[in-house]
Amino acid sequence: MDYNKLRKFIEKSTKPSSIFAKSLFRENIVSQVVQLCTSISFLLYALVKLYKIHDSSKNTPLGVDRGNFTYNNCTRIANFFYAISVSAAILLYKYNSKKYVNYINYFQSSIKNPFGLKQILYVNKWQKINRFIIILLSLTGLTIMTLEFYYHPFSLTYDYAEIILTYMCESGLILEQQFVLETCIYLQSNFVFFHLFFDSLTKKVIENLRVDVYHAIKSVRDIHSQTIEFTRQLDSFFRLKVLNTFGYLAIYSICNIGLLAAPDQTMIRILTLIGRAIFIATILCLSSYHFARVNYLSIQVYNKVHDFSLSRNLIRSIETMNEIKLFLLRISRDDVGFTLAGQCVVSVNFISSLAIITLTIGLALPGFFK
Repeated sequence: MDYNKLRKFIEKSTKPSSIFAKSLFRENIVSQVVQLCTSISFLLYALVKLYKIHDSSKNTPLGVDRGNFTYNNCTRIANFFYAISVSAAILLYKYNSKKYVNYINYFQSSIKNPFGLKQILYVNKWQKINRFIIILLSLTGLTIMTLEFYYHPFSLTYDYAEIILTYMCESGLILEQQFVLETCIYLQSNFVFFHLFFDSLTKKVIENLRVDVYHAIKSVRDIHSQTIEFTRQLDSFFRLKVLNTFGYLAIYSICNIGLLAAPDQTMIRILTLIGRAIFIATILCLSSYHFARVNYLSIQVYNKVHDFSLSRNLIRSIETMNEIKLFLLRISRDDVGFTLAGQCVVSVNFISSLAIITLTIGLALPGFFK
């Protein structure tokens, strides 16, 4: 690959492709209109759910089990809050667009290093995987909504406006998911740099090549501090999104698990609930994985630095060892990554604990409504 082709490849790979990203960069009017319409769609969807909650509180449909009716009201309430928060989050993306633009500019400049090509290959690999999953999500969501409209348990009628609004919200959710995953992958590649850097430095030291270790460590520690600062900015940028993912989607999952465990369900209802559960679980797993992977990669840098400090032929001067100790001390704080409301770092342990709590509450729900 010659220099011109390589430069074009890097420019293409580091340029955000999601519609929301293009809107924040104000590349074209269409992307900005789509983002605005998505936010309005979720707001209108929330108002529809609010009306249904109010209407159902006055009139219970005849022949409907009271437990199932309560479940569905819980789901509507969860949908209402989730739609409101997603609408607010999308508007906040636009309001805080400067944070996102600053990070992308930093990412594009940071990629110009000897390991930039490997970072780009990492980005492209995950972009392809996520693109495939997003397509599957779109098809799954479309199928589930079609089943829900035709086989609603209360035999309620839908008007065309509500159907169109629901499809718009589902599409908007996919677009937001694509935007979030794309940004997470860029941030992960920034931490991949430190893995590549210490692998290379360790190899050079073992081979007894003349390397200015002190200044190399000091320089990369400065880059690490910059990366942490931009991670904090992105955490603030996606704070409401993280809350949506682990808060309202967790509640919605609890309602779905409770409905599946409830008695007297029709086969088509069970299939619809399973499909919806798979759809929600996929979004949760995909978001959770990429949110937690940022923290995971940042922690794994500790192992790289520690292994480097034990390398043969390393000249352990006081200055060099002090830099290594300061680096290890900073990483060991384990506070890098996305957070839930700025309190809990989204890590593997956090996600496993939340999953156990969600499953436990969901399975216990049928007993509460008997």
